[in-house]
Amino acid sequence: MERNHCYCCCRCWDEEGAEREVCRSSELNMLRRKETRVRQFLTLLMFSLTACLLLLLLLFLCRHQASHPYPQQVTFTTCTIVAFCKLRDFVANAPFDNITDGKYLQWEHSLGNAKCLGGFRYSSGNLVVPRSGIYRVFLQITYESKSRCNKELKLTQIVFSFYNSYNENMRLLSSVDTVNCSLDHWRKSLYTAGIFYLEGNTLLRVMSSNPELIARKEDLVFFGAEFLSE
Repeated sequence: MERNHCYCCCRCWDEEGAEREVCRSSELNMLRRKETRVRQFLTLLMFSLTACLLLLLLLFLCRHQASHPYPQQVTFTTCTIVAFCKLRDFVANAPFDNITDGKYLQWEHSLGNAKCLGGFRYSSGNLVVPRSGIYRVFLQITYESKSRCNKELKLTQIVFSFYNSYNENMRLLSSVDTVNCSLDHWRKSLYTAGIFYLEGNTLLRVMSSNPELIARKEDLVFFGAEFLSE
């Protein structure tokens, strides 16, 4: 009898415990479903609010653009202005002084590769700047042997600018080098270039320390300016 009673009590306790576990599991499942629904609702709410804010922002921008239109875009165009001069060719048996006016080198501006475009003018050794702006000025002179000597020779070349308001030459560019002229044959090229702001009608002119030694080829001797911007 005691065994049956104990058995019945144990069985009854097991059934009650199982029932409690089933109830607890059911409650947990209900809570999880509620939490899932709440998360879904909050996600949908946040998405809706974000969409509304974006829509309001777009409407505001459209109205602002309509009431304050952007200025019309301006397209800038550039004009290429180039001057390229080569040293004047010698006349047969002409004296060396023919390539200078006594001080400044004289240049060819219309024959061969020499051109003056975009308003540049050439007059008596002067390259005339067409308008105020920023220019690249360049000069190359090649010197070569004419006769032997017993010393080092100093070669110097200078680009000057002259403007009426200053009434004097302003040194823009210069280059200096030495050569041993005791050699039978030698050749030396001096190149210089720079970027400057120049007033309209400025005169550009070149002076060389040894014009009698300047080579006679236009690919070795040239002078010019290029307009870059205002």
